[in-house]
Amino acid sequence: APPTVAFTRAIGLKPGDVQQLALAGPAGRIMAADTDPPLDSPKAQYFKFVGLKRAPSGWTSGRDTARYQVIRGGEPAIEETFALDLR
Repeated sequence: APPTVAFTRAIGLKPGDVQQLALAGPAGRIMAADTDPPLDSPKAQYFKFVGLKRAPSGWTSGRDTARYQVIRGGEPAIEETFALDLR
C-alpha cells in the first residue's frame, strides 16, 4: 500500500536556519514530524520529507495537512501549509 508523504524543496537557506515539517491527519493529530538541526552552511537548495506507511485498516478519509517552517534567528522566516483530501 502506498505511504503518505509530505515533501518540500527550499531554496537559499542560510547558516543557522532550522527546518521543521509536520504531517497531520484529518483530526489534526500529528502523524509524522521532523526538525533538522541548524544548517552549518548556506544551501542553494534543500529537500525535506516526512511520511508514514498506511495502517492495515487503511487511511482515514478527510484532509491531511502538512506544515513547513524555516526558523531563522528564533523567528519563522518561511511558513507554508499544504493539504491533500483523501476519500
